Amino acid sequence: MVDYLPSRQLSAVYTLYGDMDAVRWPALTLPRHVDKLWHHTCCELFVRDASEARYVEFNFSPSSAWAAYEFEGYRETMKPLRLPHAPQMRLQRSVSRCDLSVTLSPGEQIADLELCLVAVAAVIEERDGRLSHWALSHPAQKPDFHHADSFIPLMP
Repeated sequence: MVDYLPSRQLSAVYTLYGDMDAVRWPALTLPRHVDKLWHHTCCELFVRDASEARYVEFNFSPSSAWAAYEFEGYRETMKPLRLPHAPQMRLQRSVSRCDLSVTLSPGEQIADLELCLVAVAAVIEERDGRLSHWALSHPAQKPDFHHADSFIPLMP
């Protein structure tokens, strides 16, 4: 679930169901920016203004590490995105369920949150190191979270 808050923030809740012991969980760290989180278990959020090709990508690790990037177009000119504040994350995990709640300020890169499109995804690393890619849709033959058809309107 993704929602925008009146304070120009986005709220996202990722819920995973299944055998949580089968997942390779990263060790907890202090909240900090870390690149290439998609090589391990992480949740992802892509946001773009409906009228532009430019979009931003956010990665959230259950470790509390995070990353943010800006793209000029489809996988084009990736550069780090400076956020006004680090995302706030809360992890709750049981034997069969995990909830990762995130609140973030996307900065000025997204002019109007009420008109934005989002793509929601997760990368799950199994204990043996295999990765699976989860999204609301996989419009291409291979998982591609950046694909334009993955984005849907953010509903209030």
